[in-house]
Amino acid sequence: TANNGQSDIGIGMDRYLSVRGFSNASGNDGQMLINGNRIYGGGAGMRGTDSLESVELLRGPASLYYGAAQPGGVFNYNYKRPRADARYVLRARTDSEGSIATMADLTGPLNADKTVQYRLVGSLSRYEDDQAHVWSKPNSFLAALRWNPSPRFDSTLTYERTDVRAVPEKENNKKTVNGEYYPIPRDQSFLGHLNDRARREADTLLWNALWRPADDLKIAANLSWQRSEQWYQVTRPSGSGGGGTPPDPIDGRIPRSVSFSPPSQWESLSGGVDVSGKLRTGGLRHDWLAGIGYGISRTRSMSRPTVSGEFDTGGYVNPRTGAVVRPGRYGALPLDIDTLDNGVWPWRDVVMSQSAFMVPWAERRDTNFYLQDLIHLPDGRTRLMIGRASCRERVSTIV
Repeated sequence: TANNGQSDIGIGMDRYLSVRGFSNASGNDGQMLINGNRIYGGGAGMRGTDSLESVELLRGPASLYYGAAQPGGVFNYNYKRPRADARYVLRARTDSEGSIATMADLTGPLNADKTVQYRLVGSLSRYEDDQAHVWSKPNSFLAALRWNPSPRFDSTLTYERTDVRAVPEKENNKKTVNGEYYPIPRDQSFLGHLNDRARREADTLLWNALWRPADDLKIAANLSWQRSEQWYQVTRPSGSGGGGTPPDPIDGRIPRSVSFSPPSQWESLSGGVDVSGKLRTGGLRHDWLAGIGYGISRTRSMSRPTVSGEFDTGGYVNPRTGAVVRPGRYGALPLDIDTLDNGVWPWRDVVMSQSAFMVPWAERRDTNFYLQDLIHLPDGRTRLMIGRASCRERVSTIV
């Protein structure tokens, strides 16, 4: 299932999956793999779907193959890889809402003997929601270079850039405290500001190498680096965050609040080596594996300023009652149900310009070691897996 909940950043921006009730939401728990590499740190769920060849799921205890993990399972995103035969694909699509998306996919050899191959995939999209003012632009670019000098050795270097910008959908028109919906048509039920935005961008660099020195022996190595950043400004009815209930309209106006997050950053560096093979003892066949992985991930975020008074909205006069309403510091003006004039939130630049106080980096280091023996019993149908995995984790703060 998709964990696409009512987070502050909005629907469609949290692209994480869960299996058997266990979530891979942070990417730190070992449930997220890319090209078989364990990815550490936030932003691991940010993948351009046009860049993917497939998504795999290894359920249950077998996920111990990749070290410490939750019992639900392990997800593996496989990037599109270079091919020895040339192929060029150009695709465009649209829908009744006026969305438009284009994708170009180019691959082929770079030399005569086809031992060096490339792949380029670019995607530009803009999707329009059935609600006015709600849209998303998930753009991505992938470049991969493969060296395959013999059937026993294969190495690939892959880079992907994703940039997702959106006015994300919120819960918007839901039942208020009196049990009724706001009297607003579905296509006009965006209750935010016109300059609401959410943005996530990520850079990922992966290196994979596979060497088969013998038919029953395989050595795989990987190295990955990832950087990601996000910020958002999302407006919704006051009191509706965290599954709350929005208030009834006040004199025909919907009170609103702004959820604002200055830029947050994640970085990670990880690598690992697996050695696997096959052997026989008596009448039993053993598929064995030994591996080690190491990862460093760190994150930090900007602090919101706490400036008073001078940045108040100054209030407004309710034309129906004559009362003066003052939303307060960085406040949001209510939305008039009759006019549905969303307006813009005037304090974004103020908050961004004064959010220059970075908190220290929070760093996490993970060391994983794992052993596995898959025993094929003589009846040809029964398998017995014996595994051992250990994980050492250290969390610290770096000024």
